[in-house]
Amino acid sequence: TIEEFIGRPHFVISCAPNMLKMNPFEKIIDCNEFVGKGRNILFGGSESPFHFSNTLQKMALARRRMEGRHNTTVKVITTYGEAETMAFWENDFLRAAKWFTYFDEFRRLEQGEQLKILAAVWHVWSRLDKLAITAMGRRKKLCGDFVMFSHGDEYSVMDMKNMEIDLTWCARLTNQQMQFFYDTSETNITYKYAQEMMDLNPDDVELSFMLAELILTHAGHRLKGQTQEICESLLERLANNLHEYYVNEKETPRYSGRLAQILKLNRKLREEIMQIRSKLQLAKVFDVHTVEFSHMEFFEDL
Repeated sequence: TIEEFIGRPHFVISCAPNMLKMNPFEKIIDCNEFVGKGRNILFGGSESPFHFSNTLQKMALARRRMEGRHNTTVKVITTYGEAETMAFWENDFLRAAKWFTYFDEFRRLEQGEQLKILAAVWHVWSRLDKLAITAMGRRKKLCGDFVMFSHGDEYSVMDMKNMEIDLTWCARLTNQQMQFFYDTSETNITYKYAQEMMDLNPDDVELSFMLAELILTHAGHRLKGQTQEICESLLERLANNLHEYYVNEKETPRYSGRLAQILKLNRKLREEIMQIRSKLQLAKVFDVHTVEFSHMEFFEDL
């Protein structure tokens, strides 16, 4: 019943969560170090002073360098609890921050604006990042039908359909019940769209545009106002970069069909991400989680 699911008698189901805290053991996770590491990377700038007339190609080279540092080891992850969650979140956050350091126009924004956008989109960036790495791993037969992602200087794989996932550290529902709110099984975005990503097989420049288009559109919709205008302006410049790349580098002036395929996949990913966000908003209404973060703006959609 609804009463059993949310842990409230029927006569208080409509109470707002902040009026009725059901779990007295709620804890706050200190994320100062987490945010500090990302801030240092973001504001520290890129490691190498690459000079390109085309920002999109610079971002593509940055991604190649990020992936080129990995060794041939592929680690199999069999359990996923609090320690793994926080470690992988930090890894995803720092990878996104590093990628942004090669986005010249983005780095010209005020630091507060940069950090606000990073906070809103790093988890979106990481979803497409994992999808791209998984597609690459499957093409090279490194990960079978599993999810593959970057962690430090090695790749890791997870069989999310069968692995042991523990969410009880952050929620008062069972792991099975929590699967409704999180894509922790075959409903995971990577499982659903890995084959489509393999078929699309974007090169590094196209993938960089996909990442930028996905996150800037997401940030604009989430943050609205002046930030949305900034994101639209940044995306317009990158679209011009992509046009130059197709016409001058690939000598493909008629690229509308290819671009339509890229945007179609991004649209599907955006819809999935919005569905996940809607479910997490529902989790807030029902007061499902037992933890909060010191910097909630970085974890709103997680």
